[in-house]
Amino acid sequence: MFLRAFLRVFVTTVLLLPILPGLSWMASCTLPLVEDAEAAEFFESQDQRHLGWNGSQDHKSDALVEQQLSLPARITINNRIDDFDLGDSTNKVFDDGGTRSLLWEFHRELEFSPKVKSRIDIIRKEILPSKNTFSQPPRNSDEFSHRNLVQIISIKNESDNLSLGAKYYYVGEGVEDLEDLVSDQQGTDIWGEIRFGPARFESSLSRFWDNLDRDRNRFRTLTTRGDIGVGYKVPTLPLDFFFSYSQSTSESTMVPGGSKPQSSEEETFYGSLYYHESDIFEVTVSSSYSSTEDQIHSSDDTEFFLHEISASIWPFWNMTIAPTLSYSEYRDRDYGGRTETPSGSLSLTCSQLFNAVDLSLWGQYSLTKSTDGSQDLRAIYTMLEIGWNAKYRFLPEARFAFEFGYDKYVDKIYHDSSYDAFSTSFALEFPF
Repeated sequence: MFLRAFLRVFVTTVLLLPILPGLSWMASCTLPLVEDAEAAEFFESQDQRHLGWNGSQDHKSDALVEQQLSLPARITINNRIDDFDLGDSTNKVFDDGGTRSLLWEFHRELEFSPKVKSRIDIIRKEILPSKNTFSQPPRNSDEFSHRNLVQIISIKNESDNLSLGAKYYYVGEGVEDLEDLVSDQQGTDIWGEIRFGPARFESSLSRFWDNLDRDRNRFRTLTTRGDIGVGYKVPTLPLDFFFSYSQSTSESTMVPGGSKPQSSEEETFYGSLYYHESDIFEVTVSSSYSSTEDQIHSSDDTEFFLHEISASIWPFWNMTIAPTLSYSEYRDRDYGGRTETPSGSLSLTCSQLFNAVDLSLWGQYSLTKSTDGSQDLRAIYTMLEIGWNAKYRFLPEARFAFEFGYDKYVDKIYHDSSYDAFSTSFALEFPF
């Protein structure tokens, strides 16, 4: 209870109040007008849902608008509307390729003084439908638009010893997970960091929903999460320590017919040690412990441990070796069962071999076994990629990429689930 109360007071006083002036300033600013007639017509035709821009599905503009406004020194504004093709590596949601995406970006950087800087980012990306986008058409165009929409608004303030930020995001169910965002989620984050010499203190508060389509056959859950952390960088050694504590609560706001409401509380403790030796190698050792308590069904309480050590080694300027070892353990408090998963991976990357060839090799092995005999799995994943940057005198520069993969999955309990898979791919890229 004390930690929960401390989280609320700390986050509210340290984060929310300093950010409010920045948010008010952002709200008072108006977005610059787009001068391109076709792009302006597109935005005017949208409904007001999700930031006021819900793209027309028949729009096929290839407009590229870059607008530079006359502002005081050290203030830059860049606006861009860009319609581009997505490759298979970016969009893996649909069976057929050739999908198109409309990207709209707004970035504003402000430097109030040499020590105080602010940045605002607004990003909207929507996958546009095409004849080959899906085997079964959606019920309506709005359904397709919302499921394939990404919207992010973020504001960040930086000074010598203080950083503050806030972010709103919407990631549709049909979009792949991004770097720090999960698909089918909508929420807000506020965070802050204050530094005193080699020590730093961090805190954040987030609140998000899932099941954005409000599908009545699935749960819709509201999650609130708070984090506090402290880090220390040893002045005389290349060592960095970090410890954090987080607490989150989740409760169902929509329950499918015939199901019972869900409510849980989770606590996580995390610690890490980072060592960096010039440009030769770096090592990170981390451990975390999580406990989840079901507020309705006490028999569903669980614990989870994760220990990991990873390294990056640079024996030559163009070579990187990255080994990783990890061990995780999942425990059921009520039944006393445990599931253990040790794993290891190794990657080797070489660039500019013979000034033209890039080589990447990656492999992973994991073993999962439970004490009650319900799981006994072994998995091997490997990948080899060879890239060749070809330059011709009378032809444009091109890149050839060959990829080979082999996966082996062995289930000693359910033998029908075992498989061996070999895959190959070839790509030809041009810089335009």
